[in-house]
Amino acid sequence: MVSLAVGDGFAAPVPVATDVEGLGKVLLVELPAGNVLLIWEERPGLLSNLEAYSVLHAARFDGTAWQSARQVAELHSHLCEMAFFETALTNSLVYIQSPRYAESTETAVRAVGYDASSDSWGAPQTVQAIAGRRDIALAAVGRDSPEPGRIVYARDSGEVASRYWDGWRGAVPGGESERPVTAASSRRLALCPEPEEEWLFATVLTEGGDLLLHAYVPDPLRDPLNPAYDWDGREGPLMWPFVTNLTAVAGTVDDLANGWLPDCGCLLNVWSRLGGLYASSLDVAAATVAGAELASSPGGKYTDIRIVPLSNGLARVSACYTASGVRELRVFEIEVDAAQNSEDLDGDGIPNALERALGTDPWLADPTELDMALADGYLYLGYTYDPRVEDAAISVNATTNLLEAMWTPSEGTLLYREPLPDQREEVLYRIPLQPPAGFYRLKLDVP
Repeated sequence: MVSLAVGDGFAAPVPVATDVEGLGKVLLVELPAGNVLLIWEERPGLLSNLEAYSVLHAARFDGTAWQSARQVAELHSHLCEMAFFETALTNSLVYIQSPRYAESTETAVRAVGYDASSDSWGAPQTVQAIAGRRDIALAAVGRDSPEPGRIVYARDSGEVASRYWDGWRGAVPGGESERPVTAASSRRLALCPEPEEEWLFATVLTEGGDLLLHAYVPDPLRDPLNPAYDWDGREGPLMWPFVTNLTAVAGTVDDLANGWLPDCGCLLNVWSRLGGLYASSLDVAAATVAGAELASSPGGKYTDIRIVPLSNGLARVSACYTASGVRELRVFEIEVDAAQNSEDLDGDGIPNALERALGTDPWLADPTELDMALADGYLYLGYTYDPRVEDAAISVNATTNLLEAMWTPSEGTLLYREPLPDQREEVLYRIPLQPPAGFYRLKLDVP
């Protein structure tokens, strides 16, 4: 039997389907107007044949009751993963199948269209066949966006590439069927949407143990209603720009997942290795990273990691824990907290907090524009800053010796403040020279 627990927490289950044999993966999809779609994998004959093939079924809740279950696709192979590509234009169930259960060779990516108005499924189509892969992930931005879903995979060579599926095609005639995400030799990857900006975040674990972040960025000139528009028409660096190096991960990683937390604007990455479960959060606007250990269970393994955002930076992380004689679903809660403002992710020597106050890019090692001049016993210092950064006070400090670094505040007179077209402001200060002071700096005070 397939049943669903409704309500906030573990309420009484509601039967959805009976006579289910060999239940496998389950997917719950929220549709418009309060409708819900439940999709599940069955493996008929599993009790007598451990290599029994998979069959996908689905049932819809129409707001009042569950409708009869129906068959979606018969795989004639084994299901590895599935995701529902719900966009503003089409609905599709995209799934990954291999000749043997959890096998990475001869992978086929297939899709089945879904008509929500008639609750009907189309015929399966092959999106792509992959001779060999290390990992693969599926995601779509969501129902409010015309952006098609993306399939991201690490080849046997380690290169990571992506392709799209917009409900009926994966490329325009004569167009590119895929785009590179990164050439770095990679082992694992995870993919999740950020619906508000219509981004997709791809977290990639390289062979060297670096956890890299790339983001799919929509084309500002996109024309989704034009049937000839090519969703792969841009080069990879424009479509999948590198964002940052999140952290370094040592050793073998068993699983990797990521998830967007909309209430706090953070990306949460969770991975498992050697019986431990670890997390790294990225505050995208502030460009700050923080890490945490969720669990340590030596002798076991965490797999099938799932991230569910709750509220106010709180997320629920679930994972399957297996050890000798143990197989459990374990659930953890983590509160995402931004790292200290002193971090410098782009390595240009300017802390992230000061970069935000000056209006420079915390992700890019770009120079800070300072205008300095000496005249008539005064230092004239001009710079631009972002007045929208609240609770941040910029001051000028002076010292005579960089080795001892005994900085003292310098009193200055504001000569002018002028707004700029990019919403920043340009200021100019006149500061009396205090010999033998020879070095000056900008200091940011954050309460």
